[in-house]
This record gives sequence, C-alpha cells and structure tokens, in this order.
Amino acid sequence: MTIDSLSYFGFWPYWDAGPTALEDLMRLQEEKGIAHSILCSTKAIFYDHVQGNRDVTDAVTKYPRRFSTWDTFHPRAESFSKEITESVRGIRLYPAYHGYRLRSKAVSEVLDYASAHQLPVSIPIRLIMSFALPELQAEEIMLLAEKHAKVKVIISCANYEVFQILDALDDSVEL
Repeated sequence: MTIDSLSYFGFWPYWDAGPTALEDLMRLQEEKGIAHSILCSTKAIFYDHVQGNRDVTDAVTKYPRRFSTWDTFHPRAESFSKEITESVRGIRLYPAYHGYRLRSKAVSEVLDYASAHQLPVSIPIRLIMSFALPELQAEEIMLLAEKHAKVKVIISCANYEVFQILDALDDSVEL
C-alpha cells in the first residue's frame, strides 16, 4: 500500500499547483497508485486553521479508508486543545506561516498537550521544495525536540543539510 504522508488540497496562493478540490486529488492519487493520504487543507495554513481542519475532518469522515488527519494548529489561537477531534493522529505546526516562534510559551503548551495525548508533531522546514517560500531553520526544530524529548517531532519538507544536524543530536531525542 502506498501512503502519501502529506497531501495538500485547496487553493494554493503562489501559483497554479494542480488539483485543488478533494475529488481532483483523489483522481490524481488513483492515477499514481496512492491508496491512503494524511490530508492537510491549504486553508488551515494560509487562511483559517479551524475551518481548514473542519474541511479535513469532513473528508476523513466521508472517506475514512482513504484519508487520515493531522490537524494544523495555530498555538496563539485560543483553546487549541478544544479543537482536537478523536480522528486526529498528529499535530502540524506552521510557524513560518502563522507568525510565531518555536521557543514561545504557546508552542511549549502545544507540545505538552501532544506529549500527554501521545500525538506526534510535524513541523515543516518549508511547505514544498521551493527556495522562494519561507524557510524555518532546522536547528530551531531540533532545540524544540530536545526540550520536549517525550514528543515525537517530525521534521518535514527537509533538505539534505538536515542530516548533518541529525548526526549531532543526542540519541535521547526522537525525531
């Protein structure tokens, strides 16, 4: 079974990125032999994370064998923990797009929540491999992972330079 660990759907604000509707994404996945996707709404990144997460939850409810959800959170939003549904398998953070720093108290609270509920946290260095888009420094993610060693932190959309940083990490940090 081929699984796509990060499938975006929705409007892409930078350029025409192909299918935006969920049904178009499903057709593309069928063409490419992808049986399951962990879904992310671009609305959750660029516009309204609460509505974007609802769109993903609706898709997972409609197609539970096809999609899973990792909710996108904006740590500075009120009551992020109330937004989590039972279908959530992990948390995604987009500090480069939501305007917060990984060393903030709000992010620590999200990771404390993730630890208490055994949810992994994914943090992309960039949305896609395009050097024109905002980029987060891998070292920032590493420092966060070291501070919250009980949380599985996933660095996504990385480039090869991340492996040099990983070599320097303490073995007790789960990435």
